[in-house]
Amino acid sequence: MIRMARKDKVCRSCRVFVEKDTCPLCGGTDFGTTWAGVAIVLDQTKSEVAKKMEVSVAGKYALKVR
Repeated sequence: MIRMARKDKVCRSCRVFVEKDTCPLCGGTDFGTTWAGVAIVLDQTKSEVAKKMEVSVAGKYALKVR
């Protein structure tokens, strides 16, 4: 797996990509900029990936955050 360091912030708690200073899903403020893999969930009710990741909201998620 390739790890990427970018300016994109990812919430360490729920692994969703974040643009503001707080996570829109959990309200957290602990972010990482080193992440690996991306999963884009369009319909969490039908997605097997979303079920395995325990995602309940559609969005862009990192598979791994450091």
